[in-house]
Amino acid sequence: MKYGKFLSKNGTIGVVAPSFGCSGYPYRDKYDNAVKKFKKEGFNINEVKHLFDLNIDNILKDDYKIKADELVKSYNDPNIDILWSVAGGEIECNTIDNIDFNSFKRNLLFS
Repeated sequence: MKYGKFLSKNGTIGVVAPSFGCSGYPYRDKYDNAVKKFKKEGFNINEVKHLFDLNIDNILKDDYKIKADELVKSYNDPNIDILWSVAGGEIECNTIDNIDFNSFKRNLLFS
């Protein structure tokens, strides 16, 4: 059996948005509050570039490829200890269609 690792102090949380972005109320407000608390506890935050500017109201087909690329890049980043997926899930199936699952190079959660 594999057991997950705990996030250590000064660990880095990679923030991704594989569904719609973290924009507008209540998502942005809740996100900002959570980030404030994580930073206060000594964790680092690494946000994808398009975390806030892609949202369900104006998403384009090309945006799903961007979301897929950002998810894979964050997953493979050796400086990120865990991934946090913010907001949504309603349209994530469109993002999944754009992921090359062979491109995942490491296992974040388990030792």
